[in-house]
Amino acid sequence: MRVKNDYSKNYFWKIRNSKTQQYKFYLRPHGKLVEVDEDVFKVCYNSYKKIIRDNVKDNQARLISLDANIRNDVTYLDVVSDDKSMNIENQYKVSMVLNEIDKLSPDDKELITNLLVQEKTERELAKQLHVSQSTIHKRKNNILKKLRKKLND
Repeated sequence: MRVKNDYSKNYFWKIRNSKTQQYKFYLRPHGKLVEVDEDVFKVCYNSYKKIIRDNVKDNQARLISLDANIRNDVTYLDVVSDDKSMNIENQYKVSMVLNEIDKLSPDDKELITNLLVQEKTERELAKQLHVSQSTIHKRKNNILKKLRKKLND
C-alpha cells in the first residue's frame, strides 16, 4: 500500500555533468527536483531499496506449495478446483448432449428443443402441438431416458 510520502523510482535523480564528470544528486518531492548532498541521497535511496526488498520478501513468504499437506495427506491441490479443466469438462459434456440431441428423430428433437432450449412449458407445447400435457410429459421423459442411456454408455 502506498502512502502519500512513500518513495517511487522517479523520486531519485543522479545526473552527471558532462564537463566536470561529477554527479549532482536530486530528490523529486511533489514533482520538483531538489538538489541534495550525496549522503542524503544515499540514505533516501537505500531506504527506498530496502522497502522494495522487504516487499519482495513479504510476497515470497505468502507463496504456498500446492502439493504441501494440509492435514492427513490432503494437499491444497486436492482442495483447489481447476476452473479451466472444469470448464473444458463441462464443454465436452454439453457437446456430447448436443450431438445426441441431433441424432434424435425430428419430432423428438423439436420437443426437447422447445422444452429445454426455448424453455417452453409442457402446457404451452401441448397447446401448440394440439396434444395433452401428459402426452408431452411422457414423451419428454422417454427422450430424456434415451439420452441418459446413450450418454452413460
